[in-house]
Amino acid sequence: MSALITIKGRLRKEDEQGKNSCRRLRTRGEVPANLLDNAKSTALAIEAKLLPIAWKKGKTFQLEFNGTVKSVLIKELQIDPVKRDALHVDLMYA
Repeated sequence: MSALITIKGRLRKEDEQGKNSCRRLRTRGEVPANLLDNAKSTALAIEAKLLPIAWKKGKTFQLEFNGTVKSVLIKELQIDPVKRDALHVDLMYA
């Protein structure tokens, strides 16, 4: 089994949530994400350039945020139909 890649993420602030804020995140090379855990969801912004590699390598990767590294699984990935860029991703703990 190959080693899992590590993708850096950060928590999104209250003013970074919404349609326009998500567009600004994408222009900076980040993808808006939600980390789903039991009954709550955490809004994150993760690096976009390594996300396709994680998708092709089994949809599991190491997520580094808040000083911790945890293994996560891509539950849903939304892709732009024309540009083929990631628009949004939902993650779960693996």
